[in-house]
Amino acid sequence: MILPFFYSVLIHNDIPPPRIARPLPNVCAIDLLVEQTIRLVAIYAPASKTWKWMDLSSFISNRYMIMGDFNIDLEKDGEKAERLLEWMGSCWFGPPAPDSNTSLRSDCTIDYALAVDVNLTIQTCQCNNSSDHKPLLGVPTCVTAWKIEGSRTR
Repeated sequence: MILPFFYSVLIHNDIPPPRIARPLPNVCAIDLLVEQTIRLVAIYAPASKTWKWMDLSSFISNRYMIMGDFNIDLEKDGEKAERLLEWMGSCWFGPPAPDSNTSLRSDCTIDYALAVDVNLTIQTCQCNNSSDHKPLLGVPTCVTAWKIEGSRTR
């Protein structure tokens, strides 16, 4: 699935990803239908965004991941970083640190992957691309069976 703001989400062909309708620009949510559904929210949050971090709380489910371009460096952006950290704390997110900076124009980390009740490995991808960001690779560890209608596991 290619999202409208140049984030790619690669999902195994056998996991149907229904989209969740929400009225926020540059936000896309899908449910990964595994034994326990995981909600994946991809965001692009430019400085000109019209919504607040708390608005993302409407996407929260029992198990969820939020990934994307937050455009805030948690160590360098003062009050903006404090507001984001406050919201992250209210949602019980763990530390969102990728393995290196994510901006190619500076040594800033402005892309994050956040998760609750999902074992998630995060790393930056050192590859050639047309973006001014290093792509984030977030891999959830699923030890559950996929919900595939008509399938059996023996």
